[in-house]
Formats: sequence, C-alpha cells, structure tokens
Amino acid sequence: MEELDRQPNRGNTIFWSILFALVLAIFVGVSVYFGHDRIAESINPEKENVSQEPQIEVEPVLTVQDVLQARNDLKESQRVDSVFLSLSDVILVDILMTHGTSLSIADIVNIYESNKSRYKDVQHGAIIQKDVITPMLSVDSARNPRDSLRR
Repeated sequence: MEELDRQPNRGNTIFWSILFALVLAIFVGVSVYFGHDRIAESINPEKENVSQEPQIEVEPVLTVQDVLQARNDLKESQRVDSVFLSLSDVILVDILMTHGTSLSIADIVNIYESNKSRYKDVQHGAIIQKDVITPMLSVDSARNPRDSLRR
C-alpha cells in the first residue's frame, strides 16, 4: 500500500503542467505588453520617435483675381448648360450620332457652336419632315389604302 501512495498521480501531473504553461503564457504576454516600446526600438533602431501633431488645415486667402476667375468660370459653366438644355432633340441626336455618345456637355456645345449653320439646316429639315412630308404621306395613304401596300 505504501508503494501506491508514493507514485505520483498522473492526472495531478497533467494539471500542474497545464497550470504552469498557462502562467508562463500570461507572464510572457504581460512582459511583451509592458515592454513593446523597447522591443520595437531594438527591432527598428533607425526610426526616430516622431510624435504626430494634429494637422490644422489652413484655408488659403483668396485674392481679387481668384474671385473674378471663379465668377467667370461659373458664368461659362452656366452658359454651357443653358446652350445644352436649349438644343433641340434633333440637333442633339445628330451630334451624338456623328461624334459618339462619350462626349461631355462642353464638347457637345463646342461642336454645336462651331457648326451652327449646319445644325440650323438639320433643324429646318426636321421641321419640313414633320410638318410637310409626314402629313402628305398620311393624306396619300388615307385616300387610297392600296397604294400604301404597294410601296
């Protein structure tokens, strides 16, 4: 019986081993937490400690010329928007079909203003098509429905 009491209990040994490993891990974690500055300095000694100061944004003071330029830019932007919005659908479709749909509004206005006479003719042709030719075709087909089938 005395021999059984002298042999260490295997479960007791495992418990103390796990407890020792847990205490060791906590000790290492606390050491790293409190000593992370010294560890970082030993790993990267070239870097200096730079304190980060809050960045204060300074708004530049505008000059009279800056204000006048901003006003002129705004006027031009509004003029371009006004011309673009006043374009008829026929003219806009013609510009987009001719030059592509990837144009900016300013590009469309520049194309229109550089070719005003051409686009006036396009608009005039669209009016003639709508007011003269289309009604004539509808009157002809109303008079003799069989003629419209032969075409």
